[in-house]
This record gives sequence, C-alpha cells and structure tokens, in this order.
Amino acid sequence: MSLERGPRETGGKEVARGLLGTCLDMCPEKERRDRERFKDLAVFERVDGSRERTSADLAVKKFSRNAAECPEDIRPVPVLLRTMEYLLGLLDDPRGQSLATVHAFLWDRFRAIRQDLTLQHCVSPAAVRLHEQMARFHILSHYELCESSGPQVRASPPEEERFEPHMNLEQLSKTLAGLFQMYDDLHRKGGVEFRTEGEFRAYYILMQTAKSDGRVDAAAVTPLLMRLRPAVLQSCEVCFTLRAFCCARAGDYVRFFRLAAGASYLQTCILHGAFPQVRSRALQVLNKASMKGQAWPLAALSSVLSTEGEVAPSVLCLDYGLRLAEDRQGQPAVLLNEPGVIVQRPVNTVHRKARLVDGLRRLRSLRSEVECNA
Repeated sequence: MSLERGPRETGGKEVARGLLGTCLDMCPEKERRDRERFKDLAVFERVDGSRERTSADLAVKKFSRNAAECPEDIRPVPVLLRTMEYLLGLLDDPRGQSLATVHAFLWDRFRAIRQDLTLQHCVSPAAVRLHEQMARFHILSHYELCESSGPQVRASPPEEERFEPHMNLEQLSKTLAGLFQMYDDLHRKGGVEFRTEGEFRAYYILMQTAKSDGRVDAAAVTPLLMRLRPAVLQSCEVCFTLRAFCCARAGDYVRFFRLAAGASYLQTCILHGAFPQVRSRALQVLNKASMKGQAWPLAALSSVLSTEGEVAPSVLCLDYGLRLAEDRQGQPAVLLNEPGVIVQRPVNTVHRKARLVDGLRRLRSLRSEVECNA
C-alpha cells in the first residue's frame, strides 16, 4: 500500500508529493537478507569480514535502476540524514581501506540516497544539504584520486577499487542538476534562499574551465549566468570563478595561477583539472614570444607554471616536445622557439597531485571539507 502525501509549501520546510518512506534502517531488511544470500556485501558491510553476514548497523541500501516503489523499502529524510552521517564517518575511519574503495562505496550509496529523495519528491532544506554534501565529496574525490586512474596506475589488488574520473564527474553533474532545481523550486515557491548557493553555482562554472578535451566551455556558462538571481551572481564565489574562467579562456596563465593560489581547497580541486591546458597555452605563448633558441631556466619556468611539488619542469617540457639544455650559468633550461618545434598538449595527460592544492586543505579532514565545518 502506498502512502500519498499532497504538496506542502511551508516556508521551505518541505515541498513534497509522492511516497512516504517507512524504512527506518539504512538498508531495508529484505535487501539485507537477499544480499547475504548472494554474498553481495561491500567490505564495509560485513560482520567479522564475512561475505554472508551483515547487520542493520553496517548495511546501506544499494542503488537499483528497477527500485520498487514500496514505502517499506524507501527511507524517509531523517533516516537518509542518519545514513549520510554514517557514510561520511568512513572518511574519518576507512577501516583500513583506501580512499578509492571508500569512494566506490559512497558513489553507489549516494545514488541510492538521491533515488529515495526523488521517489518521495522531497524538496527541502534537508534534501539540499544532502545534495551539497554529495557534491563536495565528488569534487574532492576528483582531485584526491587523480593519481588512481590513467595509464600510470598499476593493476589493483582484488578488493581495491579503481577510480573512474568520468563516472565521478557524471554523478557530480547529476547531483548539481538536482541541487539547482531545488534551489529554484524552494525560492520560487517559498522565497527560501541558501547562503551556499553561490558556492555551488560557482563550482559548475569552474567545471567548464576543466573539460577533458581541453575546452573552456563558454556556451555552457552564459545561460546559467542569465538565470542567476543578482544576489547569487554577485556572491564572492561566483565573482572569483568568473575571473578564473576568463583567465583560462584568455590564456592568462600568470593571473590564473595567482587566482588558484588564493582559492579555496574545493575550488582548486576543480581548477586542478584545467592546469594541463593552461600550461599548454603558456608554453605555446612563451615558445612564440622567445628569441630563437632562447634558453629558459627550468626554475623560472616552474614558478611561472606553478609546478612545484607536482611535476618536474623537465618532465613537463619533454611531454610537450621541447628540448632541454643549459643556460649561460650552466643551470638546467629549456630551449624555446626552435625551428620545426610545435608545442602541443600530450593526448594522454597524466594528472598528478599538486602542492598548491594540498596546501589549501592544511590540516582539515576530508569529512570537514564535505560538511563544510569551520
């Protein structure tokens, strides 16, 4: 029997129409029993490591494309909030597992949380909070796990999950789309505003500076800006993001990296994806502007391109087809504007973590970044 709930618009407390979930556990009992029988338990859900035993305190509902719309299988918002609290606890205590394994588990369970919200047509501040935390997790994962994917990664152990950047971005995009719809609905129907809206609108704009094909996608940004309310458009996060976006599009690498150094940790987690194309543009400019055969000291180049602690400038130059030499002082240098040399970005750019980004997190835990705790 389905319990229907009519639309309620009460100052943003709840705008919902749909099923009312009655499952009070993180995972419905029937699903727990089925997954025990089929040995379908994630490493975090096993009692004493057994693939055939779990409990209500460990099992978390999996995402299913064919989810049955039964109230007893759907978790109400208070249970979803408790489930999120439990899942984020794995960032503080991963139980000996890698971040890639934690990410794979949360990636699926977050989808199930969003699915339960959708089935109940939940549009509320609590649903907004859940989406914001999921989005922050996907953003930081994209940076923290950048060295866990690509051709440089060796084969993983059987229990080790491999990070798939495109799948992480796909879920981030879907999470932001749902979040933006809730911002709009709650403001339109109840006049509710969120001080965090500028933060997340800005993340979307930053994502357009870091396309996998190297494009800076202005066409995706303009319609968004036209729809934003003045208060959001004028927020410090959106203003900062537009400056970084314009620098990336114009190839102003000096200002771009200065802005990145003054950004928040989560902002640079996204901007980090644009580093290769910005550096490519920088090397192209320097190559054309230099005298033929001019030797640029690698130390100076490292400072200009902000590669400290990320990649040796010599490796970067070789990746882009430039030749190494020594300057007049006998220091390592790169030869620029050589005949027949065309600077091109490598097809398979290997992303490496950067000291610039790591330094911005300082001693804050990943969970604190997701929950945005001061």
